[in-house]
Amino acid sequence: MKVQINYQRKRDKRLEYLMALLPKEIGEFLQDYLKETDNAAIDEIRMHASSHMRLISSFNNIKTSFFITEEHIKDTLLNFCGGSVYSHFNTIKEGYLNLGQGIRVGICGKATIQNGEITGISDFSSLNIRLPKRIYGAGNYIYSVMESDNFLSSILLYSPPGVGKTTILRELICKLSEREPPLRVSVID
Repeated sequence: MKVQINYQRKRDKRLEYLMALLPKEIGEFLQDYLKETDNAAIDEIRMHASSHMRLISSFNNIKTSFFITEEHIKDTLLNFCGGSVYSHFNTIKEGYLNLGQGIRVGICGKATIQNGEITGISDFSSLNIRLPKRIYGAGNYIYSVMESDNFLSSILLYSPPGVGKTTILRELICKLSEREPPLRVSVID
């Protein structure tokens, strides 16, 4: 069964939290961009050295006028790490950094490898900042299908990448755990 889901996105404070962590120049650009476009639905911020910053918003890939330099990458990463990239080495060597509030940053750079293990990372070249957002109501239809079967059947969500499986799944989990009585939920994603 193919389902088209219409949902509303509520504003949250994650973008404001991120703005406080970004270098001033980048944060100010994003604030001005948001005011000009009246668009608070930024899902990703892609920064690659020697290229224009890109924003992913509601499945649109937007090339901005802000040109990212190697210095921007370095300053942003230092801000995210509280001034000490070394203190976050264990997650950075896995290719990401967790900023809290569900915000994750994908990181690219040059790795030094000894005996099959990453022992150092340098020359950071790009950051991909992902802002998760709860989309209220995204799981309503699937919830109603499950409810009509008294929650006795399993479900399988599948679709191409970037369509919203995890978003629907998260919202469905909230809905199942908020009902009375709450249900036990097992998720394989």
